[in-house]
Amino acid sequence: MGGEWLQIVALACALSLDGFGVGVSFGLSGLRTTGAALAVIGLLSAALFAVSMGAGAALSGVVRVGRGFGGLLLVGLGLYQLTRPWHPELVRRPQRADADHSGHIDAHEAMALGIALGVDSLATGLGATLAGFRWWAVPVVAAGQVAAVALGLVAGIWARRWMHSTHTQRRPVAGALLLVGLGLLRLR
Repeated sequence: MGGEWLQIVALACALSLDGFGVGVSFGLSGLRTTGAALAVIGLLSAALFAVSMGAGAALSGVVRVGRGFGGLLLVGLGLYQLTRPWHPELVRRPQRADADHSGHIDAHEAMALGIALGVDSLATGLGATLAGFRWWAVPVVAAGQVAAVALGLVAGIWARRWMHSTHTQRRPVAGALLLVGLGLLRLR
């Protein structure tokens, strides 16, 4: 049971990485969001993932495929995501979700963003069901998406404050630290 939990958390993390990036982008650009907007994003992620899992359950009732097929589907989806040339527009430029240019993402504006973030969930839920994941993966995926956006927002706000502090010495340090980090990653 513990291994299954770990796999579901890993699945939720994989589906939430774009949400983290969206949150960081919001924080860096000074956009704010409400709890209601985060709830909308979580509910839409849950709904899209649940619909996809339902399709996987229906398919497995008609066509007998083993868990291995579902696992291969997840591998294929992961490889596709590594090579795909596009992301939904709102994931690439999340500031466009602020349709009224108010500086706040409200629940209505979060609907489009939630759908854009949930696109990956559609195919992944199908593969997850065929691979043997259980239905309680749905709330874990939704919570992961909400947590990722919220944590990304906090990280973006922190980075914005740090970059815009009165200590002008910090600005060149941020770029230098990024270069050092990238260099260290390449040493492996």
